[in-house]
Amino acid sequence: MRIKIIFFELCTICFACLLIAVGLNLFLADAKLVSGGLTGIALLIEYTTGINSGILYLILNLPLFVLSYFKVSLKFTIYSIIGTVLLSVFLSFVGEIFSAYSLLTTVETPFTAGATT
Repeated sequence: MRIKIIFFELCTICFACLLIAVGLNLFLADAKLVSGGLTGIALLIEYTTGINSGILYLILNLPLFVLSYFKVSLKFTIYSIIGTVLLSVFLSFVGEIFSAYSLLTTVETPFTAGATT
């Protein structure tokens, strides 16, 4: 029974990281906006330097893993590491997949085409 709970928690973390990566790449990164927290700092550094935000997000979280191990618990630290690594990987891959697809262009095109006719 405990294995099922752990598997469900890990699947939830994986799915949530995928949704976050898609949302960040489709909405924020495309419009050159930033979110709050370390994700926003990673996006801001990516905009100015061009370094991948997935790698930056992982590097920025390293000190927090040590702090969470000593202040919270081992289980929390392990789940945080798993979530951060997955989000970093998904940010890298989803960014490359959706780089050709621009949500703003998709939304903007019908309005500009209608306005010019």
